[in-house]
Amino acid sequence: MKVTYDANIFIGRKVEVFPRGFFLSTVVLAELQAGAQDRSDMKRFEVLRRTVESFDQLLVPSAEDWWETGKALQRLSQGSKLENFGSTPRISPEERHRLFNDVLLAVSCRRAGITLITDNLKDFERIANVCRIKFSSGDEFFTPPDVSV
Repeated sequence: MKVTYDANIFIGRKVEVFPRGFFLSTVVLAELQAGAQDRSDMKRFEVLRRTVESFDQLLVPSAEDWWETGKALQRLSQGSKLENFGSTPRISPEERHRLFNDVLLAVSCRRAGITLITDNLKDFERIANVCRIKFSSGDEFFTPPDVSV
């Protein structure tokens, strides 16, 4: 299974080991760099980027992803759902700005067939109204299945 982590997974869970099929989004990488606390954080993110890039597993939004992001944000702003099935609460211009990176991440994951692991379920449930994406909570992904008999 191909997966990527939202920035909140890196920050909240301090992940150091990555599963087979892991991709790193450049959207998330930019968020991590912007929020780096010190040089050691910046160095760690640089090493991660170079490692993932060497395996050709860097998820970079395409021109079409940027276009689809604009369309999805417009649907959220208008309160319309995917394929005109009902409506969803409209978002404000401030929310549209706040959700931009998350929508770009979602759209690029959808294109690449990658499941997004996030602890930001509320926003991605809202985004799923306008963009068919696969996502899972960090708790669900990182908690081993119960194998007791």
